[in-house]
Amino acid sequence: MNHTDATGQLREAEELVRWTCGERIRFLWYRLCLAGQEMIYANGWMIEFHMGLTSADSTADQPR
Repeated sequence: MNHTDATGQLREAEELVRWTCGERIRFLWYRLCLAGQEMIYANGWMIEFHMGLTSADSTADQPR
């Protein structure tokens, strides 16, 4: 599943239920935090890669 599929499914799920203002804010905050964590993870990996601490071949075998 790629990111666009997940986004489409997420939007469908949002339309199936009625949200209160507080629930919608909490849900959007949670999504924002997840996106931030993904960016931090990717940035850390790229820094390690550019410093030569990891090679492209060694990280391909490791799970996230």
